[in-house]
Amino acid sequence: MTGAAATEVIANAVQDIVTVHDGHDPQIVVETAVTARGRWSLYDRLEYGDEVMHGYGHYHESYRRVQGQVEDLEPQAHPAESRLERFLG
Repeated sequence: MTGAAATEVIANAVQDIVTVHDGHDPQIVVETAVTARGRWSLYDRLEYGDEVMHGYGHYHESYRRVQGQVEDLEPQAHPAESRLERFLG
């Protein structure tokens, strides 16, 4: 299943879930004049009726400066440059 059909299935499955997704505590290391890397702590809370799930982990990202602007290297375009360690508790 792909495309619109998959989107509809997922939307129906999660429509009643209340979520919080927080990224905090950035730890940024400037490597050169144009590159840096960072680690962000994350916390998820999902409420589904009487059930509450918690998730936590870290985002590991790389950044570069291009024409004076800092860019986060997108995980889709640069899979080796951004990754997520995720744990469910």
